[in-house]
This record gives sequence, C-alpha cells and structure tokens, in this order.
Amino acid sequence: MILLASTGFYLSENYTKNSNEEELNWAQNYEANYGHFKTISQPTITDVETTIDLYPERNAYHVKEVYFVE
Repeated sequence: MILLASTGFYLSENYTKNSNEEELNWAQNYEANYGHFKTISQPTITDVETTIDLYPERNAYHVKEVYFVE
C-alpha cells in the first residue's frame, strides 16, 4: 500500500503537461511519419479457434486461441 501511494505521489509531482504547441507538433510529426499507413489495407481476422482446458482439482484453466488473419 505504501508503494502504491508513493508511486502515485511521485507521478503526480513529476508530471508535466505539454503545451498546446507541443501537442500540435507531436501530432504533425506523427502524421508525417505514419500517415502513409492510412491507405494500406489492414489485416482482418477471418476465423478463431479456441481450446479451453479446465482443471477443477487445481481450480485452474488453460486457454489456447488461434487467429486466422487475411
């Protein structure tokens, strides 16, 4: 609990809010670097296979999923 409180205090004391100009510059740089990805088609999940193994004696389970992407 002390660790959680001290971490929160540290983050709140060392947080600096970016100015609007800095945020705008970041957004412009992001668009310049990654804007070309906007027109590229994105992969689509076409099927999912799921296997769930239950272990009631251990109060546990194991999930395995396979995603098929096109």
